[in-house]
Amino acid sequence: MFTKFCAGISKISLVLAVLGLIAVILCVQWQVIGRYVLNDTPTWAEALAMLIVLFVTAFGLAVGVRDAGHIGLESLVVLLPEPWQRKIELLIHFLSRANTCQEARLLEGRYLLDIKPFPQGFVMIHNN
Repeated sequence: MFTKFCAGISKISLVLAVLGLIAVILCVQWQVIGRYVLNDTPTWAEALAMLIVLFVTAFGLAVGVRDAGHIGLESLVVLLPEPWQRKIELLIHFLSRANTCQEARLLEGRYLLDIKPFPQGFVMIHNN
């Protein structure tokens, strides 16, 4: 039952990612038409396209993680014998998790503990 639920969420995420890609194409197309045909660049189009790209990436990443697919590693693992495929897949998952934990530790030490209450621009404006 849980697998069917996750498959449904994955399908919805994939549909949203495709719709997002279409929206990015339309935003960029409108920006080009506005800039070169109408001679009036829509300033919101580029920002909206970048925001939609972030969502498309998140949805696509979620589907890729659920399907356990990675284009660079999957092609080599498929060529191995069946017993080795399972071992290599476990190694890949372990290394991915270790890398994520290491990045989280670096971020925690470098950024999260060094958060200032205001951006530096506000501090400089206030001091002048």
